[in-house]
Amino acid sequence: GSILLSSGTFLPSNLVVSGSLTADSILGSGGLIRVQFIGAVTDPPTALVIGPSTNANRIDSPITANGVSGGRIEILSRNPLVINGSATVEANGTTGTGGQILIALDPAAQGTLPLLVVNDSNNVSATNTAGDSGRIGFHSGKKQDLVLGGTGSLVAGEFVSFGNLNLTTLELGSGSAGNISVAQSSIEGTVLQNPDPGAVPLTESEIEALIAFLAPAREVFVPTFGLDEALAGKIATDVTPQANSYVNVLRDLQNAQLSSQQGEGSEESDGLIHGTSLDSLDADRLTGQVIKLTQRPGTNYWRLQQGNVLFTPQKDIIVGTQEGDVHIPAGAAVFIMETGNDVAVYDLHDSRTGSIKIVAGKRLLTLAPGRQVVLTRRLDDKFEDVNPGNRIGFRKHKDVVLGEGIKAHVSEFSIPSAVATVAPIKKLLASNRPQDRKLVNQMLTNAVILSEMTAAVGPYRTAR
Repeated sequence: GSILLSSGTFLPSNLVVSGSLTADSILGSGGLIRVQFIGAVTDPPTALVIGPSTNANRIDSPITANGVSGGRIEILSRNPLVINGSATVEANGTTGTGGQILIALDPAAQGTLPLLVVNDSNNVSATNTAGDSGRIGFHSGKKQDLVLGGTGSLVAGEFVSFGNLNLTTLELGSGSAGNISVAQSSIEGTVLQNPDPGAVPLTESEIEALIAFLAPAREVFVPTFGLDEALAGKIATDVTPQANSYVNVLRDLQNAQLSSQQGEGSEESDGLIHGTSLDSLDADRLTGQVIKLTQRPGTNYWRLQQGNVLFTPQKDIIVGTQEGDVHIPAGAAVFIMETGNDVAVYDLHDSRTGSIKIVAGKRLLTLAPGRQVVLTRRLDDKFEDVNPGNRIGFRKHKDVVLGEGIKAHVSEFSIPSAVATVAPIKKLLASNRPQDRKLVNQMLTNAVILSEMTAAVGPYRTAR
C-alpha cells in the first residue's frame, strides 16, 4: 500500500502526525510512504521534525516500510529536516532486498535552497538480513549545497548517496551538486557523492554552528509516563535520585567484588592516565606486566602497542592500537586492553552520545557508556576466545565484519563489574582526590541509568 501525506501544494500549512506512518508487509514488500512538507517561509526557517517533539511541524512516531523486501520512504521538505534521537525511519527487508529512503528538497524548492538535515537517530536504515541491499539518498539538486549534521548514524546495505541524484535509483545523477558537508557518528554502506569540484566541505564545528538555531527542534519530547525515554536523555551529570537503581547497582558491585575475591582476580591495568602526560602513569603495576605506550611529541596522539590502560584525558586524544584508532574526548573515561593481537575498548563515561569513536577497517564505530568493542584479526574465533576482558560481565553480543581483515565484537558490559575488577578503577574508589571521586560517581550514575533503561534485557555473564 501507499501513504501520501502533504502539508499543502501551494499555501504552506502545519503538518502534525501523532500516530505512526507504517506501510509494512509480513509476507510481501513494504509499501511507499511519501511526506511532502511546504512550511512557511520564516527566518530562521521552521523545521519538520521526525520523532517525539513539541515542534509545530512533526511526525511523532516511526516511519516504516518494512517487509520481506523493503519498501520506499520519501521525505520531501522545503524547510530544514530534523530526525531526532528517538525517531525511527526504516525500509528494511528480510530475505529479499533492502528498500530505499530518499530525503530531498521539495521539488518546488530545488534550485533555490540548500538541503539542510540534522539526524540524531541511530535508527535510520535501508538494508536486509544479508546486509547487501538497500539505499539511502540525500538529494539537493544540481549546484545546490547539502548539509547533514547531528550525532546519529545511517545504515544502508548497498550505499548512501549525497548530492544530485537520480530520484528513481538514488544513484548519482549527471551534473554536480554544490558543497556537500556531512557529520554523523557512523555511516554503514558505500558512500557516494558528487560535490562541485571546487567545493570545500564544512568542518564538524562549522556544521554545528550552522545548525545551532535548530537546537529546540532537536529536543526529544518526553511524556510523563515514558520512564525509558526520560532516562535515555540523561547523562552522568544528572543527579536525580534513583533509589531502586542504586540498590541494584550496589548489589551488582558487591557480587562482582565477591566473585573477584573468590579467585577471579583483577583485570590489572598497566597504567592510569589522568591527562596527556606519561608522568601520571600508575607506578603500582603488577610485576611482569608489560606496557608499550608512547606519545608522539607535540601531539595528542598516543600509540598503545601492548598493555591495559585507563584513559581519563583532560584534552581530546587519539589512541592508536594494533587494530584501529580510538578517539577519546576530554572528560571521558575509557579502558583499553591491547594484547598485541586483539584490543578491547570500554566506554565507562562520556558526556555526549557518539563522542567516543573508533576507526578500524575504514569504518567508523561509536560507543556509549556501558558499550564495549573488541577488535580482532582472528575472524573465525568466537568472542569468548578473543575478549581480553573476560572477567567483565557482558551481554547482547553481535559481530560486525569491518573489512581489511578486522572483525568487531560489539556488546554491552556491566559497569559495576568493571569497577570491581579493573585495578585502577578500584583505586579510584578509595581515592580522596576530588577529581577521582567525581569520575567514579559519574561511572556509577551511568550504571544507575543503564540499570533503569535495560532492566528487562537480562543479566550479564562472564566468559569464565
